[in-house]
Amino acid sequence: MTLRHLQIFIAVCETMNMTHAARQLHISQPSITQAIHELEDHYGLLLFHRLGRRIFVTAAGQHLLQYAYQITSLIKKTEAGMKSLQN
Repeated sequence: MTLRHLQIFIAVCETMNMTHAARQLHISQPSITQAIHELEDHYGLLLFHRLGRRIFVTAAGQHLLQYAYQITSLIKKTEAGMKSLQN
């Protein structure tokens, strides 16, 4: 699991659409699908229920989303803090 996986996961959760997440992140839809499958394989859990073209976040996905928000927020704070030291 990488930061990029978490960013992709967040985008999919926020848009509830892999194609829209791909457009938002300027990457291909198959790359989005692959990253989500890699996360699901890594944790051994389904993060989304898929019904036709619609997706729904599972309970496990909701838990991961909260962690993903915390991790990405901490990284943003780290980046801002380190950049402020350059001044």
